[in-house]
Amino acid sequence: MSRIVKQQRNANKRSIDYVILPGDEEREKQLVSFKNFATREQKMISLQECVDLLK
Repeated sequence: MSRIVKQQRNANKRSIDYVILPGDEEREKQLVSFKNFATREQKMISLQECVDLLK
């Protein structure tokens, strides 16, 4: 099991609502992968959108 999968499971167990997953592709495009555990939705968004969502 990968480290990221373990971290996501731990976040889910701890009732963490959101996880931000930076990656090489995202970094190149100035984006982050944003996962909402409540809805299970995951999408790539800009850094500014991420900041706005977390406010």
